[in-house]
Amino acid sequence: MKNLVLLILISVAIIFVSCSVSYEELNDSGLVRFSQGNYETALDYFNSSIEDEPQQFAAYFNKARTLVALNRFDEAIENFNIVEKKDPKNPMIYFEKGKMYLKNNKYDLAIVEFSTAISWDDNEALYYLNRGIANSQLNQMGHACADWTKAAEYRNPDAIAFLKQFCE
Repeated sequence: MKNLVLLILISVAIIFVSCSVSYEELNDSGLVRFSQGNYETALDYFNSSIEDEPQQFAAYFNKARTLVALNRFDEAIENFNIVEKKDPKNPMIYFEKGKMYLKNNKYDLAIVEFSTAISWDDNEALYYLNRGIANSQLNQMGHACADWTKAAEYRNPDAIAFLKQFCE
């Protein structure tokens, strides 16, 4: 009888462990919901992923992007900062922060973030394109055109269009 009870307990434990969802699966499910525009549900998945494994910083990054989509910018900054402390040379952190500031008409801050992204990866057209947009909003057309020229070197169609419209 004791062996039967022990066997049942072990079986239940194995079933419980095998049914648990990993932080990667939670994060991936959040990314699917994010891509579908289901931001609140995505946020729930990212929070669960963070709860499950707080040292896995991809969920913080994805949570920050989701908070931006929900216009919860102060919370987004907190999460971007967590990721930045872990991986300060990751240009995508600064790019996403820059996009957030651009969305909020904080062009000076956007330029700082895009410039930092460029300092870590100077071969990404989107960093130059967006910094150019921020510069143009501050009426710094010389800087904007220089950024769009650099982005156009990477054949970015938006940069090419902006050059034709604003810089010729």
